[in-house]
Amino acid sequence: MSPKNKSDIGQIMIQRCIHLARRGWQATGRNPMVGAVITHRDRIIGEGWHVHFGGLHAERNALNNVSAQDRSLLKDAHLYVSLEPCNHHGKTSPCTDAILEAQIPKVTIAALDPNPLMNGQSVEYLRQKGVTVDVRDDVKSATHLIAPFRAMQTYHRPYIVLKYAQSKDGFIGQTGQQVWLSNTWSRWATHRLRGQMSGIMVGTNTALIDNPLLTNRLDTNGHPRRILLDRTGRIPASHQVRSDQHRTLIFTTVANYKKDRYREVITLTSTQWSIEIILQGILDQGIYSVIVEGGAALLNDMINKQLWDQCHLYKTQQKLKEGIKAPILRGQLIKTIPLGSDNLMIINRL
Repeated sequence: MSPKNKSDIGQIMIQRCIHLARRGWQATGRNPMVGAVITHRDRIIGEGWHVHFGGLHAERNALNNVSAQDRSLLKDAHLYVSLEPCNHHGKTSPCTDAILEAQIPKVTIAALDPNPLMNGQSVEYLRQKGVTVDVRDDVKSATHLIAPFRAMQTYHRPYIVLKYAQSKDGFIGQTGQQVWLSNTWSRWATHRLRGQMSGIMVGTNTALIDNPLLTNRLDTNGHPRRILLDRTGRIPASHQVRSDQHRTLIFTTVANYKKDRYREVITLTSTQWSIEIILQGILDQGIYSVIVEGGAALLNDMINKQLWDQCHLYKTQQKLKEGIKAPILRGQLIKTIPLGSDNLMIINRL
C-alpha cells in the first residue's frame, strides 16, 4: 500500500535515514551516526550516511550519490536527514554550504544537534538563506541514535547503560557466590544489548566471583571492549578477562600490573581513583557507549552520582530471601518487555 499523504512519506524517509545511519555503527568515532536521503517528487535520487570518523558527512555522501542525469533535479529536491546538518568547520567543511551550493530548497531534520556549537544554528542559517526547514525533533528513534553523542556533548563522558537482574524479593545476588536469576530469554537480550555497545564494564567483586567472559555470544555486531576495574590487583591472572584473547581495558592502582597484547592497563594513583576519572579514561580510549554489569558497589556509585543514562532491569520470579539488596533507582519507565517468566524494564534517567 502506498503512503496516504506527505506526512506518511516524510516518516518513511526519516526512518530510511535512521536505517542508513546505523551502517556507521562503531565506525564514526566521536561523531554521531547520521543518514540522509534526497528525494524529488517522492522518488529517492540520492542517499548516504556518515561512513567513518573523518570522512564525508551523510549529506555530502547523499549528494555525491545523485546520478549525473538527476543533478538538475536538486533545485526542486527535498533533503531528509536524521540530525541537524553541521554549520562549522571540523574535519570536513560545513554541510550547510553543500546544501546551499546544491540549491536544495527544502530540508527535514529528525533531531537537533546537541553540540553547543550547533543546536539549532544550522536551522536558522538555512532559513535565512531561503531554505524551508522542518524540524521534527520528536522522532524517538533519531534521538536514541545519537544518544552516545548527546552524552559526550552534554556530560563529557560515555553513554552509560546499567544492567542487572533482580529477584522478586528485591535482591541482585548473594555475598561471595555466583547467582543466576535471569532466564534464557533475558540472557539472549543481554547479548543483544552487548552487541549494541562499544564497551562493557564490571567491578572487582563481579569479576572475581563470576569469572565472566563479557563477550557477545550472538556475535552479530562484534564484541564490546571489556573494561575491568581491579583497583588493588585482586583478579587472578587465570581469570578469563585476564587470560583470553579478547581486548580488555583494565584500571588499577597497582604499578606493575601485568599487561599483554590483549590487555591495556591504565594505572591511577589512590587519590585519582574515582568513577568520574575512570569514565574520562574510557572516553579517551575511544569507547563511547558502555554497559555496566555490576557489581552492587559500582552500580550504586554510578546511580548516586547520576552517572548513567538508561537502565535495563530484569525483574525475575526467583526469590533469594536474603543477599545483596538491589539498587534504588529513580527514573522514567520507557517500556516493559515480557521475556518468558522475566520482565525487562527499560528506564531512562530523569
